[in-house]
Amino acid sequence: RTVARFMREAKLSHQIHNDGVVKVIDAWIDDQRRCCLVMELLRGMSLREVIDCGKLKRARVLQWVVNALGPLEAAHRAGIIHRDIKPSNLLRQEDGKLSLIDFGIAVDDAHKTVGRTMGVGTFGYQAPEQVSGDPTTRSDLYSVGVIAVELFTRISPRELLTHRGVLDWQRKCLKLPIDWQRWLDRMLMEEPTGR
Repeated sequence: RTVARFMREAKLSHQIHNDGVVKVIDAWIDDQRRCCLVMELLRGMSLREVIDCGKLKRARVLQWVVNALGPLEAAHRAGIIHRDIKPSNLLRQEDGKLSLIDFGIAVDDAHKTVGRTMGVGTFGYQAPEQVSGDPTTRSDLYSVGVIAVELFTRISPRELLTHRGVLDWQRKCLKLPIDWQRWLDRMLMEEPTGR
């Protein structure tokens, strides 16, 4: 099962034509049945490391969010749903651009997974429909919205979840410009068709 997942990740990374997607160069199983991946080398740090380093400028957050949408749009055009968009899967390169990694749980045939992949992804970043096992490309957009909230507030999304599993972000982002609040309202709608 793990072997198939690694081989699938290698295949999916090559289906996406975008410089912001880290490509798997080679994949194989060694003599001890271990999966080996060789990926492009990027110099930089993950958004998780960036968040952990300290306060972030609003203009920089805007730039990163816009950069994250490029490779994600390319993945969606290729029919791929990433399903694990989170700060540690976005790498900030030395030039400031973001690259998307880890297509290990991505799917390119979502209708085959409906109802059988409940809870796939990282808790706090998953869209409500993804938690219930029915992910769409709009589920990935929700995750980008969650990352934006975390970048603005430096608060883990786990701490902002209500008992119903809804992200209660509005009180923490009151100082944001109104256009950003409206954008986050759309990205974080419970109903995916509104995103």
